[in-house]
This record gives sequence, structure tokens and C-alpha cells, in this order.
Amino acid sequence: MAIKKRIVCYFTALILLIGSTATAQYDRAESVGDFALPVTLLSFSATGGNNSVILSWKTASEVDLWGFNVYRSTSPGEALYRMNEDLILSQGTGPELNEYQYIDYSVESGSRYTYKLSTLEFSGTEQFIGASVINYDGSNSLNLKLELKGNFPAPFNSETKIAFSVFETTRVTLQIYDLRGQRIVILLDRILSPGEYFETFSGDQLPSGIYFCRLQGGNGFDRIHKMILLR
Repeated sequence: MAIKKRIVCYFTALILLIGSTATAQYDRAESVGDFALPVTLLSFSATGGNNSVILSWKTASEVDLWGFNVYRSTSPGEALYRMNEDLILSQGTGPELNEYQYIDYSVESGSRYTYKLSTLEFSGTEQFIGASVINYDGSNSLNLKLELKGNFPAPFNSETKIAFSVFETTRVTLQIYDLRGQRIVILLDRILSPGEYFETFSGDQLPSGIYFCRLQGGNGFDRIHKMILLR
């Protein structure tokens, strides 16, 4: 299937390989004129499971969207093949946090796979919005090293504390995003030992609304939690 690309916007996937997992992060271009991005993509990751690769993605908003398709190739320059038989339907229109998952069982140990995620809009336009690469070794890499517990108070009107647990020594990144998917601040980016942690986020200079904290760490851990700021 030919993929139509919009000139007014693009996503560049920056691939970070961690063991047998990969998490894609994105540079977002601003919309031009009256055009708006149909999806605000927060993350797209590929993680090794039991004889499978688990694809997970999160969006902060979806507008005029039918759903998603997942494509795969096994070598540079190879044609992409659509993996899902049926369209992965959008969960709804609006500024809400949505999470999706697709499991690829047709994988072989020792292979390198490139996955690409596309959107299908009401207009019929399909475009790529993200990519992720994984060197699959046949093992289950879902042994989590972190847990994101949430924030308190919630909702908050000035500042809030974000709680999380670290089970094994690993590098931890904690970032805050707004509804458009724009990063506001990096609260934490360093190696932590096992323990319970809190990071304080101040919303003094921000308007009321919905914000997201994103915790990332070893073994491809990537979790997002919605926070509400009320004045």
C-alpha cells in the first residue's frame, strides 16, 4: 500500500536500543496554516516477549482518525508489509490519553525488525508517524525495573509530587508534557539505586489543564500518567 505523506508535518524517529528492546522518541514539526496533526504521539516502542514482539504506543490526542496500521521490514531497503489484517481502531476523538498494543507472533530469534506505525484519517490519507527497531533474541524482556505510582495531590493547583519505585539500579528519566505533546521540563535524568522516590513538579507558571508525566528506564520501561492542574 502506498503511503501518502503530508508536506506540512513530519516525525523523525530517534531510536534508542536497550538490550533487546527499542523505544522510539520523536521530534514534532509544528502544524502550518489551518492544518493540524491528527495524532499527538507520545511514545511507540517494541519489546521482546515470549516468542513475540510487543508493540505499544500512546497518544495524547486524536482528531478525525479512523485508526492505525502496523508495518514491518526485516532489512534496510526491504519493502514494508502490513502486519494487522484489520484496522486498529481509534479509541475516540479529543484530548485524552489513549494506549494501544499489537503483538507480532511471526518473529524469529536472532532477527532485526523495523516497525512503522501509520495513521488512517477520515479523509483517507495514511501517513507514517513513528518507527521502532528491535534486535529480537527470543527472550522475554518484560522484567520491569520501575513502577510509576502517580501524583499527589491530584488534582493540584500549585505543585504536585510524582511517586515511583526503582527495583534495580538503572537510568531513570522523568519528563512532563502538555496536551500537544510538547515537553515542558525534564525533572530527572540519572542513574538511581533501588528505592522509593518522589519528584516535585511545579505548575506555578502554567495554565490550568491536563499534563502528562512520563517515566522511562531500563528494559524499555515507558509509562505515562495524566495529571490535572486546577487554579
